[in-house]
Amino acid sequence: MLEKSKPKVKLPPLPFGNEGAVLRTDIAEFGQRMASVITSLNEYAAVGSNSDFASKAVTLQINGVKLVASANTAVVADIGSSEDITLMIPFAGTNVSKIGSVDFRWQAGQGAMFIPQVGRGGVCGTRASLMVDLDPCRLQRTARAMLGYGEVAEIDMRLHEARVLKLRTPYNDFDGIFRNLCGIVDNVRSDADVLAKLGVDEMLYRAIVMMLRPDLFEAPETVQTSQDRCRELDAVCDFIRGNLGERITLTDLEKIAGTSARILQYAFQQRFGCTPMQWVREERLLMARRTLQKFREGDSISDAALRYGFMNQSAFSAYYKHRFGELPSETVAKRAKR
Repeated sequence: MLEKSKPKVKLPPLPFGNEGAVLRTDIAEFGQRMASVITSLNEYAAVGSNSDFASKAVTLQINGVKLVASANTAVVADIGSSEDITLMIPFAGTNVSKIGSVDFRWQAGQGAMFIPQVGRGGVCGTRASLMVDLDPCRLQRTARAMLGYGEVAEIDMRLHEARVLKLRTPYNDFDGIFRNLCGIVDNVRSDADVLAKLGVDEMLYRAIVMMLRPDLFEAPETVQTSQDRCRELDAVCDFIRGNLGERITLTDLEKIAGTSARILQYAFQQRFGCTPMQWVREERLLMARRTLQKFREGDSISDAALRYGFMNQSAFSAYYKHRFGELPSETVAKRAKR
């Protein structure tokens, strides 16, 4: 049952889905809802008076990745051991998690809490956070691809160790990355299919892998010969041209090349003067233009865009005009005149 009364404390905005989220002020009802998301939840109680409690939460699944965006006033919680591996990313407020005899303090802009398959308790003030449930196998696959390791390599991701992960390092602003990704979620109105096609789940995993083992990505790269790099790049280019209508991610390209992200980026900059994903878009635009230049009555511009991986018609038109100096419809009009 929804309550109309407003809380005395204003909640910070959710990481995503704020406009559509329902405000709830009944602590007992909200605890039941949290228990349906966190199956090992033993206790969820307000700090202070129950009448001051307020909370919002939104759950989203993107290509098998469960995200929970939440905001609440001060609460205390106790969660038993579970099969889930979780990353808690604060967007506002300060939190203290107790795991065993150790207290972990994590707060917005500074640290995210990595929680393995263990029981934990905790207390927080008024806060907003993003919870991501993680798949250990996918973390391994992503790490191997990013580092250019073989399929049988086993990388120690320290998944059994509860710890606070830095949200900002001298090399990366992970806080900004997560906020930008949540902005994308809002921009497409939490459409899971579109978000999967955009590779938001892939970008999340890549950022989290780097947070878990920053030492592996800040170490010097191994030296490669020019011949090796050319051979790897040719294989990547062949893969891209053969899959222009499919979802292509950096992880896919790293697997094909068998190199790390930085070596692949460097190789594309050397040969083409752009990033791998910019080259993917360029190839898609070139193929779409060739199709439009052979346009026949009954053909569809949107079908041509979709055929080469452009899910958003307006974005396709903007990219097309920037690249070729005319709209797709103008290219078709020229064809019709000829």
